[in-house]
Amino acid sequence: MNRVIIISELAAGGVERVNYLLSKGLSATDRVTTLSIKGVGKEKIHDIDYEVLGKSSGKKAIRSIIKYLRSEKPDWIITCDHTSAFCAVMYKKLYNSKCKCMFIVHSVYSSMFYYKPKSKLLIQHYIPKLLNLYNECDAIVYVSQGVKEDFKKLYTINKSKEYVIFNPVFLRMPILREKREFKGNIKLVTVGRLATEKRQKYLIEAVAVLREKAIETELFIYGEGLLKIELEKFANELKVEKQIHFCGFCENVIDELHKYDVFCLTSEFESFGNVIVEAMGAKLPVICMDCPVGPREILDNGNYGVLTQNTKEDFIRQLGILLRDGVDYDVVDKAYKKSCDFSLKVVIEKYKQVINNA
Repeated sequence: MNRVIIISELAAGGVERVNYLLSKGLSATDRVTTLSIKGVGKEKIHDIDYEVLGKSSGKKAIRSIIKYLRSEKPDWIITCDHTSAFCAVMYKKLYNSKCKCMFIVHSVYSSMFYYKPKSKLLIQHYIPKLLNLYNECDAIVYVSQGVKEDFKKLYTINKSKEYVIFNPVFLRMPILREKREFKGNIKLVTVGRLATEKRQKYLIEAVAVLREKAIETELFIYGEGLLKIELEKFANELKVEKQIHFCGFCENVIDELHKYDVFCLTSEFESFGNVIVEAMGAKLPVICMDCPVGPREILDNGNYGVLTQNTKEDFIRQLGILLRDGVDYDVVDKAYKKSCDFSLKVVIEKYKQVINNA
């Protein structure tokens, strides 16, 4: 049995959800603790072992993290951000050379860094590169092949063992959906943080454009963020405010997806796209823009859903065709079967192989 420490917050977004599932899955055979720096979401977590440092930032938690690692003497440390990776590598070098470090790359770094201020780029990009930090990890796991290719354009990796393992998704048994033509108001759904890079404005504009073509739709947006007021104003300007519904954050959005007709994603970039798999698992037709890098891999170049060009115009055009001509349910059935490849059981087995074979 391995002693595994996963350094992650307990709740917030997609990365944290994945780390929670990873902790839950690995704990069946290993002794796993999630170490939370801030403790956000601890009141919702009851079925994994966790410790909270109660610090306001990763930078302020460095000494506490290393002190905790020294007390626990882990066999493996799993991290997914530069500060935690630095702590893991320092602990290994100074106190426990037998310990193994795994770094999971969850982001399209080149796109993510575009939105970062220069002050944060110094800490998050240039210093780790100067220290050759990620090359000091025993294993690097990329959540998609595209993420791997993007990461290796920024960092030289020639010592670490590298793996591509898709994110685990906790799937439910799908509610039987009626195979039918679209009639009346068609319910579109999207999930994501209300932020510029998620491009929800494209979907709001799509509702307005389709209405001009006598295709009546409603859009349900799950997620929270700073852009909400701006998005509401944009919907008012296009006179579709009654068709746009802001549903807020939902802990288990997979339980809501069966209520809708089509899942849409218009992100500027997605490292993986867990919610795409969740929509496939709910037997919901999927249409995504071909942004870097996850949707193309999940949908297998359009075999499991509609993959449009990475432009607003082509997305709206192809969405209109889908709603006018109807859904190919053979594709939906294939997509549901494909979603099982991302199940927690399948993905955890791959992580166990990394841990046991290092």
